[in-house]
Amino acid sequence: MRASESQVASVSSKRPSFATKAGGKGKAREEALSSLQQKDQEALSTFFHEPKGPVTAVEGASYSVVIAGGLAIAATLAYYVVTELFVEKPADKVYNKALERIQQDPRVMVRLGSPIKGYGSDSRNRRARQRISHRMVRQEDGTEHCQVQFQASGPNGRATIHADMYEKGSDWEFAYLIVDVTYPPNARARINVQTAKQ
Repeated sequence: MRASESQVASVSSKRPSFATKAGGKGKAREEALSSLQQKDQEALSTFFHEPKGPVTAVEGASYSVVIAGGLAIAATLAYYVVTELFVEKPADKVYNKALERIQQDPRVMVRLGSPIKGYGSDSRNRRARQRISHRMVRQEDGTEHCQVQFQASGPNGRATIHADMYEKGSDWEFAYLIVDVTYPPNARARINVQTAKQ
Protein backbone atom coordinates (compact mmCIF):
# COMPACT_ATOMS: atom_id res chain seq x y z
CA MET A 1 0.00 0.00 0.00
CA ARG A 2 2.74 2.39 0.88
CA ALA A 3 4.59 1.61 -2.34
CA SER A 4 1.57 2.41 -4.48
CA GLU A 5 0.96 5.63 -2.54
CA SER A 6 4.55 6.74 -3.16
CA GLN A 7 4.21 5.95 -6.88
CA VAL A 8 1.01 8.00 -7.11
CA ALA A 9 2.69 10.86 -5.23
CA SER A 10 5.71 10.82 -7.58
CA VAL A 11 3.48 10.76 -10.70
CA SER A 12 1.31 13.62 -9.40
CA SER A 13 4.43 15.66 -8.57
CA LYS A 14 5.72 15.23 -12.15
CA ARG A 15 2.36 16.23 -13.71
CA PRO A 16 1.44 19.97 -13.38
CA SER A 17 -1.79 20.66 -11.60
CA PHE A 18 -4.89 21.97 -13.45
CA ALA A 19 -4.40 25.42 -11.93
CA THR A 20 -0.81 25.52 -13.17
CA LYS A 21 -1.93 24.46 -16.66
CA ALA A 22 -4.58 27.17 -16.81
CA GLY A 23 -2.12 29.75 -15.56
CA GLY A 24 0.38 28.64 -18.23
CA LYS A 25 -2.19 28.96 -21.03
CA GLY A 26 -3.21 32.42 -19.85
CA LYS A 27 0.39 33.53 -19.75
CA ALA A 28 1.00 32.16 -23.26
CA ARG A 29 -2.05 34.02 -24.52
CA GLU A 30 -0.89 37.27 -22.95
CA GLU A 31 2.56 36.85 -24.46
CA ALA A 32 1.10 36.10 -27.91
CA LEU A 33 -1.25 39.10 -27.67
CA SER A 34 1.54 41.46 -26.61
CA SER A 35 3.83 40.24 -29.42
CA LEU A 36 0.95 40.71 -31.90
CA GLN A 37 0.34 44.26 -30.65
CA GLN A 38 4.05 45.00 -30.90
CA LYS A 39 4.10 43.77 -34.53
CA ASP A 40 1.07 45.95 -35.35
CA GLN A 41 2.76 49.01 -33.88
CA GLU A 42 5.94 48.30 -35.85
CA ALA A 43 3.95 47.91 -39.07
CA LEU A 44 2.05 51.17 -38.46
CA SER A 45 5.22 53.08 -37.61
CA THR A 46 6.84 51.77 -40.80
CA PHE A 47 3.76 52.72 -42.88
CA PHE A 48 3.47 56.23 -41.43
CA HIS A 49 7.21 56.78 -41.27
CA GLU A 50 8.24 60.40 -41.23
CA PRO A 51 11.84 61.50 -41.59
CA LYS A 52 13.17 62.46 -38.20
CA GLY A 53 15.96 64.76 -39.28
CA PRO A 54 15.57 68.27 -40.76
CA VAL A 55 14.64 68.49 -44.46
CA THR A 56 17.68 69.03 -46.64
CA ALA A 57 17.95 71.88 -49.15
CA VAL A 58 17.58 69.48 -52.09
CA GLU A 59 14.44 67.90 -50.61
CA GLY A 60 12.98 71.34 -49.86
CA ALA A 61 13.69 72.53 -53.41
CA SER A 62 12.09 69.42 -54.94
CA TYR A 63 8.98 69.88 -52.75
CA SER A 64 8.82 73.53 -53.83
CA VAL A 65 9.03 72.58 -57.51
CA VAL A 66 6.22 70.03 -57.13
CA ILE A 67 4.01 72.52 -55.27
CA ALA A 68 4.73 75.28 -57.81
CA GLY A 69 3.88 72.91 -60.68
CA GLY A 70 0.59 71.93 -59.04
CA LEU A 71 -0.33 75.58 -58.47
CA ALA A 72 0.50 76.44 -62.10
CA ILE A 73 -1.73 73.64 -63.40
CA ALA A 74 -4.56 74.70 -61.08
CA ALA A 75 -4.24 78.35 -62.19
CA THR A 76 -4.32 77.34 -65.88
CA LEU A 77 -7.43 75.23 -65.36
CA ALA A 78 -9.13 78.05 -63.43
CA TYR A 79 -8.33 80.51 -66.25
CA TYR A 80 -9.86 78.25 -68.91
CA VAL A 81 -12.96 77.58 -66.80
CA VAL A 82 -13.53 81.30 -66.17
CA THR A 83 -12.97 82.29 -69.82
CA GLU A 84 -15.22 79.50 -71.11
CA LEU A 85 -18.07 80.12 -68.68
CA PHE A 86 -18.05 83.84 -67.89
CA VAL A 87 -16.26 85.72 -70.70
CA GLU A 88 -18.26 86.13 -73.91
CA LYS A 89 -16.04 85.68 -76.97
CA PRO A 90 -16.60 87.79 -80.11
CA ALA A 91 -17.82 84.70 -82.04
CA ASP A 92 -20.43 83.97 -79.35
CA LYS A 93 -21.53 87.61 -79.36
CA VAL A 94 -21.98 87.65 -83.16
CA TYR A 95 -23.80 84.29 -83.07
CA ASN A 96 -26.22 85.46 -80.38
CA LYS A 97 -26.98 88.78 -82.12
CA ALA A 98 -27.44 87.11 -85.53
CA LEU A 99 -29.74 84.40 -84.13
CA GLU A 100 -31.82 87.00 -82.30
CA ARG A 101 -32.13 89.08 -85.49
CA ILE A 102 -33.25 86.18 -87.72
CA GLN A 103 -35.73 84.97 -85.10
CA GLN A 104 -37.46 88.36 -85.42
CA ASP A 105 -37.35 88.64 -89.23
CA PRO A 106 -40.80 87.83 -90.75
CA ARG A 107 -39.31 86.58 -94.08
CA VAL A 108 -37.19 84.01 -92.25
CA MET A 109 -40.05 83.02 -89.96
CA VAL A 110 -42.32 82.33 -92.97
CA ARG A 111 -39.77 79.95 -94.51
CA LEU A 112 -38.43 78.21 -91.39
CA GLY A 113 -41.40 78.50 -89.03
CA SER A 114 -41.20 79.31 -85.36
CA PRO A 115 -39.41 78.78 -83.00
CA ILE A 116 -36.06 79.01 -84.78
CA LYS A 117 -33.05 77.33 -83.16
CA GLY A 118 -29.36 77.81 -83.98
CA TYR A 119 -26.49 75.30 -83.82
CA GLY A 120 -22.98 74.80 -85.17
CA SER A 121 -23.21 72.22 -87.94
CA ASP A 122 -25.42 69.41 -89.25
CA SER A 123 -23.75 66.56 -87.42
CA ARG A 124 -24.70 63.85 -84.96
CA ASN A 125 -21.62 64.72 -82.96
CA ARG A 126 -22.76 66.87 -80.05
CA ARG A 127 -19.45 68.75 -79.88
CA ALA A 128 -19.62 69.62 -83.60
CA ARG A 129 -23.18 70.88 -83.19
CA GLN A 130 -22.08 73.20 -80.37
CA ARG A 131 -19.00 74.56 -82.16
CA ILE A 132 -19.69 77.74 -84.15
CA SER A 133 -17.45 78.14 -87.21
CA HIS A 134 -15.83 81.59 -87.14
CA ARG A 135 -12.78 83.62 -88.12
CA MET A 136 -11.36 87.00 -87.20
CA VAL A 137 -10.35 89.33 -90.06
CA ARG A 138 -8.48 92.63 -89.71
CA GLN A 139 -9.09 95.10 -92.53
CA GLU A 140 -6.61 97.64 -93.88
CA ASP A 141 -8.12 100.45 -91.80
CA GLY A 142 -7.49 98.40 -88.65
CA THR A 143 -11.13 97.40 -88.09
CA GLU A 144 -11.42 93.85 -86.80
CA HIS A 145 -14.32 91.78 -88.15
CA CYS A 146 -15.71 88.57 -86.70
CA GLN A 147 -17.33 86.32 -89.30
CA VAL A 148 -19.48 83.36 -88.26
CA GLN A 149 -21.35 80.63 -90.05
CA PHE A 150 -23.94 78.43 -88.36
CA GLN A 151 -27.11 76.47 -89.01
CA ALA A 152 -30.66 77.40 -88.07
CA SER A 153 -33.80 75.30 -88.17
CA GLY A 154 -37.48 75.62 -87.52
CA PRO A 155 -40.54 73.38 -87.93
CA ASN A 156 -40.76 74.13 -91.68
CA GLY A 157 -37.15 74.25 -92.86
CA ARG A 158 -33.42 74.74 -92.37
CA ALA A 159 -30.93 77.44 -93.34
CA THR A 160 -27.26 78.36 -93.24
CA ILE A 161 -26.54 81.73 -91.64
CA HIS A 162 -23.57 83.92 -92.65
CA ALA A 163 -22.84 86.92 -90.42
CA ASP A 164 -20.07 89.49 -90.19
CA MET A 165 -19.86 92.03 -87.38
CA TYR A 166 -17.28 94.62 -86.43
CA GLU A 167 -16.70 96.61 -83.28
CA LYS A 168 -17.63 100.25 -83.62
CA GLY A 169 -16.88 102.16 -80.43
CA SER A 170 -18.38 100.15 -77.58
CA ASP A 171 -20.98 98.46 -79.81
CA TRP A 172 -20.94 95.77 -82.50
CA GLU A 173 -22.55 96.40 -85.90
CA PHE A 174 -23.40 94.09 -88.79
CA ALA A 175 -21.41 94.27 -92.00
CA TYR A 176 -23.85 91.67 -93.35
CA LEU A 177 -26.31 89.00 -92.19
CA ILE A 178 -27.45 86.57 -94.86
CA VAL A 179 -29.82 83.61 -94.50
CA ASP A 180 -29.48 80.85 -97.12
CA VAL A 181 -32.60 78.68 -96.88
CA THR A 182 -31.49 75.16 -97.87
CA TYR A 183 -34.51 73.01 -96.99
CA PRO A 184 -37.05 72.27 -98.33
CA PRO A 185 -35.37 72.37 -101.76
CA ASN A 186 -38.30 74.12 -103.47
CA ALA A 187 -38.12 76.97 -100.92
CA ARG A 188 -34.45 77.80 -101.43
CA ALA A 189 -33.82 81.51 -101.01
CA ARG A 190 -31.15 84.00 -99.95
CA ILE A 191 -32.44 86.63 -97.55
CA ASN A 192 -30.30 89.68 -96.83
CA VAL A 193 -31.43 90.42 -93.29
CA GLN A 194 -28.93 93.15 -92.46
CA THR A 195 -26.27 95.15 -94.27
CA ALA A 196 -23.76 97.60 -92.90
CA LYS A 197 -25.18 100.93 -91.71
CA GLN A 198 -24.09 103.88 -93.79
